[in-house]
Amino acid sequence: MEQKIYDIIPPEAVQERGFGIEKKPPEERGRFFKKRFWAPLIFLILIGVAAFFFIEPKAEIEIWPKTKVQDFETQIALDKTLESLNSPILISNATGAIPAKIIDIEKTVSQEFTASEIITKESKARGKIRAYNNYSTLLQSFVPQTRFMSDSGKVFMIQEKITVPGKKLENGKWAPGFVDVEVIAAEAGPDYNIPPSTFSIPGLKGTPLYTFFYAKSFEPMKGGAKAEAHQVTEKDLKNAKEVLIEKALQESKNYLIKEVPQDWTLMEELIESEIVEVSPLAETGQELESFIVQVKAKSQGLVFKKSDLNQWVGAYIRSNIGPDYEISPQGFDIKYFLSPQKETTKNIEKSKIVLNLDLSAKIYSKVDTEAIKRQILGKEPIQIQRDVLKNFSEINKVEVKLWPFWKTSAPLEVENIKINLNFEG
Repeated sequence: MEQKIYDIIPPEAVQERGFGIEKKPPEERGRFFKKRFWAPLIFLILIGVAAFFFIEPKAEIEIWPKTKVQDFETQIALDKTLESLNSPILISNATGAIPAKIIDIEKTVSQEFTASEIITKESKARGKIRAYNNYSTLLQSFVPQTRFMSDSGKVFMIQEKITVPGKKLENGKWAPGFVDVEVIAAEAGPDYNIPPSTFSIPGLKGTPLYTFFYAKSFEPMKGGAKAEAHQVTEKDLKNAKEVLIEKALQESKNYLIKEVPQDWTLMEELIESEIVEVSPLAETGQELESFIVQVKAKSQGLVFKKSDLNQWVGAYIRSNIGPDYEISPQGFDIKYFLSPQKETTKNIEKSKIVLNLDLSAKIYSKVDTEAIKRQILGKEPIQIQRDVLKNFSEINKVEVKLWPFWKTSAPLEVENIKINLNFEG
């Protein structure tokens, strides 16, 4: 007989085997859910009660000390012989000192300037002529500045005495004697640049010699000109130098200021500038429309570290306000300047230069935070404020913060009290 296997037990089999699901009444199910709700709630309440009574309170006390401004006047030396600020810093009635050093740069500037003078440039044409003697066999002399007129009416003059040989017989014919000579135009200008021409001698006009003495040129006359040109004057050079010297000094000074290392300070009063070289690229009388001038300037300045000055001033102020005061975190203001009565102090080549200092510091009386903690143990905020302001005259304002929020009094242990000093607000 085959055996049957059931994946799901039939209800009949369940009943036969005694299996079954017990159904609870609705009342019992409600009580079960109420227990599940109240148990965690009661647990949280117990924890809260325990926390209320057993968590240690903490207090944070904000205190604003009374401050005042204290002014000081003193001096400090910028000392090139010091390599670093002395540590510890020694403050005395004598002038203190901080390290300083010289930095320098050279700057070359150039600029183009226009020549202001306009001149008329003139030149006379010149060339060579051949003077002829067809009058006689005798020599004929002509003195310097003898005029020769071209067939176009342009006059040229010889510059030296000449002697023209007499005519001579050649192959049965008379040939005139001649001599070559240089001539210069009587006037300047391009109109005298004439082509090859025939010349007469105006001084012989009206005499039998006029037609027998003459001259010819075989090449054009050259060099005649008349034009306007710019010319460099002494005043041009002087003005250009003055302008560029001022520019070079200012630019070298500005460049030096830009090159000051980070954290270093350079006072303009401690900058010295000088001209190293002036190079005009032109000369007086030179024909140029424009010319260039170059100027090289050198600037040097005495610099000191801001951090060194602040450190020294801080130590100076602390030594003068006494042990019962402190400098507030807002710090101090420093004004420094050279004494106007001591112009010699501006010589930065000296080993030391003295600065006058005007100092202004915000200070406050030291607050004994441990004493305050001991005095406020277990007290309520209102009482803490009243007692602190009454017993500590150096305090201006008090605020109290307790934790957790339900605590109404300060802790009983100083370790749970924190005091913060405030200087703003």
